[in-house]
Amino acid sequence: MAARPAIASAFAFAKDIKKSKNVRARDFVEAGEYRAFLVALKARLEYSHAFQSIDVDGKRHIRNNQNRHQNDQGDGRISLKEFLGAQHMIDAWVGKLEDPEAEFRQMDADSGGTVSFYEFCDWATRRHLGLDSYDSKAEAQEFEI
Repeated sequence: MAARPAIASAFAFAKDIKKSKNVRARDFVEAGEYRAFLVALKARLEYSHAFQSIDVDGKRHIRNNQNRHQNDQGDGRISLKEFLGAQHMIDAWVGKLEDPEAEFRQMDADSGGTVSFYEFCDWATRRHLGLDSYDSKAEAQEFEI
């Protein structure tokens, strides 16, 4: 997965922290939002790696120089089957889930039957996803997530 979705998610997170009255400010990160953007970007890049670890079935078609080809990453969505198959990783990150299927349904905000990277990021932030190099609980408290 390219860094673009992680950057977009971090940008949206930083913009939600502080609502600016400046209409032009919606297109860029202001000084007061910069630290939140960097913290969120670090987390989202790590979430991207976690997402890719779960998203293993299917092939994603991408366009490159007018030629259509497949890459060996997943399809860009996490299915219930993938989520349940990665339970050992998820349990290590957030603790044992009592009802993994209910957790998946909660994560699937649009009820589409799969989880997008953005839905995964929202869930990971709410659940304080515990990856090795990211102290999500401390960052969440700092930004009142």
